[in-house]
Amino acid sequence: MKTLYTTILALAIILTTQAQSTKPAAFASYASEIPCNTTSLDQLMAQPSGTTVQVAIANGLTLIGNVIANVQKYDNLKTVIVELTNFPGVQLSVSKLSDVYTPEKYVGRMLGNAYNDAYEIITTSNGYKLVKVEQQHVIQPCIQK
Repeated sequence: MKTLYTTILALAIILTTQAQSTKPAAFASYASEIPCNTTSLDQLMAQPSGTTVQVAIANGLTLIGNVIANVQKYDNLKTVIVELTNFPGVQLSVSKLSDVYTPEKYVGRMLGNAYNDAYEIITTSNGYKLVKVEQQHVIQPCIQK
């Protein structure tokens, strides 16, 4: 009986892995790490909702799309979401955090549900960079009962 459960579990894991790997990569032709332009992030944060933007966020990576949200929920947190037209089905979400004790900091992700890869904005000692990640590690499935 224990062998049957182990076999079923192994089969479920294999099928799940195969299903996840069948999604195409949105960023297959881009490097796994790309230095990110802070000036472009600043410009992006200033764009109001409804604006069409074209931002060279990194060397060799220009993002074109429509700002669907620009929200400042608190004094120290502002978020911009862009629906990208040059990467159909992909959204860029960037948040700017600040407080009295730490310098301003950007965090964000560029991802789409139809793809198996994504980028995260990571802070480094030299500024920011886009780091390619597998989307399954970024978005956790919602299990409803």
